[in-house]
Amino acid sequence: MISQKLIDKIEQRLNWLQAYFYNTIEVLKVEVAESADYIDKAEINQLEFGEIEQGENWGKEWSSAWFKAEYEINSDLKDKSLFLAADLGGESIVYIDDLAIGAIDREHNEIPLQKRELASGKHQVFIQAYCGHEVPAYFKPRPTDVEEI
Repeated sequence: MISQKLIDKIEQRLNWLQAYFYNTIEVLKVEVAESADYIDKAEINQLEFGEIEQGENWGKEWSSAWFKAEYEINSDLKDKSLFLAADLGGESIVYIDDLAIGAIDREHNEIPLQKRELASGKHQVFIQAYCGHEVPAYFKPRPTDVEEI
């Protein structure tokens, strides 16, 4: 079994390396509306959104939430390769300007923005996220599983 100390060192190194791959241009102000039940995209305008801080826990087991934010592309950013990064801890689908542009999860938390999402002006982001649930220990990969692949 891998020790927590080793896991912490690996995470520390990954965080250090992140700066060499991406530069943060802006941390978006995000709001959240949580629910124990599934909420369809057509109903998001009826939700009451409240502020959530970066790193703040959200949701309960089996629950879901909608997150919303806004960003603006100005002429300085127009021709750059930009990514939307969000680490929500669960499985999520990302909408920008009412179109689904991709999905994020625990292992994939960046989405490259395409020409439409990079057009000058303001863009609305909605992310529908599933909080998740506990996975029983027998689903965890064992070292022998990795060797057999």
